[in-house]
Formats: sequence, C-alpha cells, structure tokens
Amino acid sequence: MIPPLVLASASPRRKQLLEMLGIACTVVPSQVPEVRIAGEKAIPYAERLAQSKALSVEGDLVLAADTVVVSGRSILEKPADEADAFHMLSRLRGHS
Repeated sequence: MIPPLVLASASPRRKQLLEMLGIACTVVPSQVPEVRIAGEKAIPYAERLAQSKALSVEGDLVLAADTVVVSGRSILEKPADEADAFHMLSRLRGHS
C-alpha cells in the first residue's frame, strides 16, 4: 500500500497541479526559512531548500519543491513589498 502523499508547501498552485493529475495529498507547509547562503548558486539553493523542506515535515511520502527566479546572473529573492515586486516583474518583462 502506498502511503499518503504529504505536500510540504502552502503553494495553492502546487496543490492544484497534483489535483489535476488526480493525486490526493495532505498539505503540511514547511516552516524552513528561505534564506540564501552568501555566494550560493541557483540550483544548489533550490535543491537545499527543497530537501530541507521535505525533511522538516512528518510523512512517509513527502513532496517538496522550491522555485528560484534568475535574471541574468542575479537571483531574485521574494519581493519585500509591492514596489519591489513591480521592479522585479519589470526586470523580467520580455525575457524567458
């Protein structure tokens, strides 16, 4: 028997994606602080956060992920406020 899936995220989009695939899950948001270590590159940063989140919640089958946005050589952290979010989106506009 497969144990129930625990989603270590409060992201409504991640839960929605699982539901679209017909995968039931229990949402248990991780409380891991999303703080980048000085000089840490994007991929190791995302991997470290995802692993820390997965290990921070109870469950036999845990799914954790993290999203890191990169523009040029800069990692864009979570915006501090609405003005910061607008600045980030403006910086990303027209780029893939």
